Amino acid sequence: MHFKFDFKAGKGCNNDILFRGIKYDIVPGKGENKDVKEGEWYTYELIATGDKVEHKIGGKVVRAAKDAKAKASTIVLRAEFGEIEIKNVRVKGE
Repeated sequence: MHFKFDFKAGKGCNNDILFRGIKYDIVPGKGENKDVKEGEWYTYELIATGDKVEHKIGGKVVRAAKDAKAKASTIVLRAEFGEIEIKNVRVKGE
């Protein structure tokens, strides 16, 4: 499964992607998002193959993990705090 979208983090952005019980936070300038700047467009990708899950921003892997569940799951985009713009959402099955 390949889930992809473009995003622009705005002021106070702290928003989430939830997949297979794993939460990924989009918080510009912090942790795995240290290269993400407010007000600039980036491409986010979630790639799940078997039990492997990769999160990419701008083509760079920012997190990779194995998921013991490795089964179908919903994808949740949660607008938790601050501003975020999302466009060009694409999903490709296995």
